Parts: sequence; C-alpha cells; structure tokens
Amino acid sequence: MPLDLVPGLKKSQLYQSVYAYLRDVLGYKISSFHHIIRAVAATEEEAERLEVAAGSPLLELEQVGFLDDGTPFEYSVSRNVGDRSELRDINVVLLFAPSSVRLDAASAE
Repeated sequence: MPLDLVPGLKKSQLYQSVYAYLRDVLGYKISSFHHIIRAVAATEEEAERLEVAAGSPLLELEQVGFLDDGTPFEYSVSRNVGDRSELRDINVVLLFAPSSVRLDAASAE
C-alpha cells in the first residue's frame, strides 16, 4: 500500500481492518480487486518455509486493488499450498438502468 495514500495509519490498525480504515476514516471507496491466479513450482526457500518438497505445485495469487477513481492502492502476491488453502471467488454484476425501469419481479407483469 502506498504510504502517501494512507496518512495516519497506525500499526494497531494493521491488526484490524485496513479496508475499514480506508473507507471510514479516509473516505475512500474501493471499487475492485483484479486477480491473476497461476500454478507455480515451489522454490527451495518456499519449500523449506511451507514444508513441502522443492518443485511442489503452489497456487500463486497476484492481486491489485483499485479505488473508485482508478488509483491502485494495494498490491500483493501470495503462494499457497493447494491442499492447505481454498480460494473463493464472487462475481457481482451491476445493472445500470434508467430510474423509470424497475428491476424487481413486479416489472415482469
């Protein structure tokens, strides 16, 4: 996270929700997270730290978070042992329609 985007951030807030701090204290609106998921082989160091054999398959998750003005505010890369982790994905579709159009069951009549 670029430190100039999060003035006043305290270490204690890192143990809570940084996203809530961005939203509630700084007034930022988080708009999206872009993910790249790929299979990679564990390096010697990763294998030692993760207690797997070197070359074992890992899932790498690369993530960039964006504010509503397009500013990237977070970048992360994690590597995960497949049988010890689970990735879940939710896709939300936003519908844009004129205010005169009702998007509920009543509009089907």
